[in-house]
Amino acid sequence: MKNKTITYFISDGDNIKIGKTVYGNLYNRLSTLQTGNVKPLTIELVIFSDVEYAFHRHYERFRLNGEWFFLLPNYRNDVIQICNEKNWKFKTDFYKNMFSAYSLIKNIVTLERGIEDGMDRDLQDRL
Repeated sequence: MKNKTITYFISDGDNIKIGKTVYGNLYNRLSTLQTGNVKPLTIELVIFSDVEYAFHRHYERFRLNGEWFFLLPNYRNDVIQICNEKNWKFKTDFYKNMFSAYSLIKNIVTLERGIEDGMDRDLQDRL
């Protein structure tokens, strides 16, 4: 799973970034995005497939700039329905109790080291 490409939906509270990265790089990607954003970012949804382009096309009319979209809060229901129809594995509660990215950034190295050193399976599954 570590090198598998995933598609993520990251929110700044108003807009959604639909992007992709390698599973093991998700925290680094969030940190990089946070550096250029004044609002706290959170990961809303993760799809365990490289389907970024499909969602970019699907939401084209809501594109703000680049990979950022203005989506209504119920967009998640739409994404879930599409994933179910296509049999794409996903998690909407992937970061259910996620801290703001500001807090998360301080813990990135610790979490990644924990995974490499055999962090307990339950915590690893939540990542």
